[in-house]
Amino acid sequence: MIEKVFYDINDDIAQIRNTVFILEQKIKKEDEYEGSENEYIHFAFYEKDLIIAYARLRDNHIGRVCVLKEYRGLGYGKNILKKAEIEAYKRNYKYVELNAQISVKDFYLKLGYIPEGSPFLEAGILHLKMKKFL
Repeated sequence: MIEKVFYDINDDIAQIRNTVFILEQKIKKEDEYEGSENEYIHFAFYEKDLIIAYARLRDNHIGRVCVLKEYRGLGYGKNILKKAEIEAYKRNYKYVELNAQISVKDFYLKLGYIPEGSPFLEAGILHLKMKKFL
C-alpha cells in the first residue's frame, strides 16, 4: 500500500469519489463537488496505481471518507481516518468532526466518534454529525 497526500483535487481523487458516491450511492455530481476542493488536504491510499481509500480534511472537519467496495472491511477506512486525525492533531485541533452516513455510524462509534444532535439529510442520504476529541 502506498500513502499519498495532496493539496488539490486530482483525477485519482475524482475517480474514487465518482465510483463510491456518484455511481454506487447515486449522489448527484453537483452535490458531490464544491468550489472549495483545493482548500482541503486530501489523503489517499493506493494499491499499485489504483486509489482504494480516500478522506479529506479542512480545519477540524474530515469528509468524503470512502473505500472502494472490494477493499472494505480490510482496515483501510480506519487507517485513512487515522491519517486525517494525525494531521489535525499536528495542527493543534482539539477535536475532529464529520458527517457520518447513518449506515456506517457504528464504524465511527468503534473508532471513538461521539454522535451530536439529530440525524439530517445531506445529498439525499441520512447523516449524523459525530465528533472525536484528539
